[in-house]
Amino acid sequence: MEGAPLPEWAYYPAGIAWTLTKAGFSTLSIDAVFASDVPRGAGLSSSASVEMAFIVAWSALGGWILPPMQRALLGQKAENNYVGVNCGIMDQFASACGVAD
Repeated sequence: MEGAPLPEWAYYPAGIAWTLTKAGFSTLSIDAVFASDVPRGAGLSSSASVEMAFIVAWSALGGWILPPMQRALLGQKAENNYVGVNCGIMDQFASACGVAD
């Protein structure tokens, strides 16, 4: 992690950009806003949801398609290695692979 410290929430999209870049994908600069009223630590996988949203955004902008499992693994890697949270894969998998009923 280089540069000025980020607000805590910003480490999730920054981690995705870092992880995608490390995996060989280019991440274009974007202006993005996300909002949530989910309480921190509520156990609702909000961090995984944010990660998947940014992976989908950057893949759409970059014109590349990532399979759901690859998105989940990249999200987990970002959270483990950039954000510093030792999470498993379940939340990212649910966010990446879930479909509408």
